[in-house]
Amino acid sequence: MPTEWDKLRSWNGSQSTAFEELICQLASYEYSASDGTFESKGTPDAGVECFWRFPSDAEHGWQAKFFTSSLSASQWGQLDHSVKTALEKHPNLRQYTICMAFDHPDSRRKGATSSREHWNAHVTKWEGWAAEKGMCVQFFNWGTHQIIKRLSRDEHRGMHYFWFNKELFTLTWFQQRLNEVIAAVGPRYTPELNVQLPLSEVFEGLSRSPIFFERFQESYGDIGKEWSKGFLKPIETVAPQQVERFYQQLEQIIQAAKKYDKPGMEPIDLPRMNRLVEEALKCVFNINRLLTKEVHQDGSHETQERGGKLSTQEVLTHAEYYLQRIEEKLEDFREFIKSDIAHLANKPSMLLVGKAGTGKTHLFTDAAKNHLESEGVAILLLGIRFTKEEPWTQILRMLDLSCTREEFLGALEAVAQTTGKRAIIFIDALNEGEGRSIWKTYLPSMLECVARYPWIAIAVGVRSSYVKPLIPEGLDSDKIIWCVHDGFAGKEYQAAKNYFEHYCIQLPSV
Repeated sequence: MPTEWDKLRSWNGSQSTAFEELICQLASYEYSASDGTFESKGTPDAGVECFWRFPSDAEHGWQAKFFTSSLSASQWGQLDHSVKTALEKHPNLRQYTICMAFDHPDSRRKGATSSREHWNAHVTKWEGWAAEKGMCVQFFNWGTHQIIKRLSRDEHRGMHYFWFNKELFTLTWFQQRLNEVIAAVGPRYTPELNVQLPLSEVFEGLSRSPIFFERFQESYGDIGKEWSKGFLKPIETVAPQQVERFYQQLEQIIQAAKKYDKPGMEPIDLPRMNRLVEEALKCVFNINRLLTKEVHQDGSHETQERGGKLSTQEVLTHAEYYLQRIEEKLEDFREFIKSDIAHLANKPSMLLVGKAGTGKTHLFTDAAKNHLESEGVAILLLGIRFTKEEPWTQILRMLDLSCTREEFLGALEAVAQTTGKRAIIFIDALNEGEGRSIWKTYLPSMLECVARYPWIAIAVGVRSSYVKPLIPEGLDSDKIIWCVHDGFAGKEYQAAKNYFEHYCIQLPSV
């Protein structure tokens, strides 16, 4: 276990940024998701690199400074500034841990103030600042000893392997591995012939990319947009109780969905949101029944709108239209939360099934390429290269790595956290090569192993005719999400057009 901080790999151009990211990763494991929620912050950080928020609203924050020796007056000033900012911007702060890349010396020489004594004096000062704001904050220090002690834990061995092995797991390293596989794939991957298929969208959920969260926000946000227009006001007098209940359901849906606005790995409570949508749709049905009856009754009451006079029936018909608009948005949201895209965000294990020649290899290769181009992390492996040996041993050898399985997966998890999206391990064509004899035995345990790393996803492909001999019985949606590749169904013309243009063949008129 090296303690020389000069071996720390740079990230985003500096070791200081790398140190901050390392601290955030370690802090994210200090508590579990059942204790509270973890949030890592960008720049500016309001005095806190990251923090845990607990159900009581209390916060535990961390600040990282890549100081490698006893502090100068200027550096102590930087710490003072960070503490002041944290106390100002985080009034619920209860614990504040300052992390530095050295241990405070405590020489206790007569007439000299040691670094440890300086630390104790500053803590007393900071506690006083907190008390002036009516806050009670405990201040802690992580130095080299505390950081290395955490990196020495079994669950963090991979994190240590990543941060202190500069030459491995750079984005260039991943790109080189993919290029080698693309060369081996040959004509089965021709980017010029690529046709964007709806199925490719599942990889946004699998990786939990920003695009996935944008789609999620847009999906539930459309409900709020229609509701906020206020065109339902006229029907409040027709069905007051049903409308009030409907409003409550809409509010619950939006509040439940807002919890997952920010990218992260917290499981999305899809069953609860589905129940809320179902209840809202029942309200729509009940309101529509009463509204239809009211609209078809005669009435003479008139109201002013846009400079003209509308009868009560016309106003209610207008409101009925916007009720249908909200109903459509609710249906769209329900469809999204029931989709493979949403379920893969929670269960990052994918089984791609398709007939021979449907383009499974092309889809996987293109998905890996796109993920890397968006600064994600992807590894593509070919089933034909697997023998009868245990798969993890073979994977490490294919990647020319001399680490353990845990170090590999831990390092992959660490680099994925720096990108803000999951790393994806693709294994194409389980039905090819001698590996056909190992997957029925080893695939369940591989999925179980990867499931321990929330920042890693796995996607495997198999030809439809080999599903029964290769995929163990009982490997259902609780373990892996099954996705079917139907080839160019619905995109036949575009696929043919790309093919003819690529090979300079005149497109037939039929």
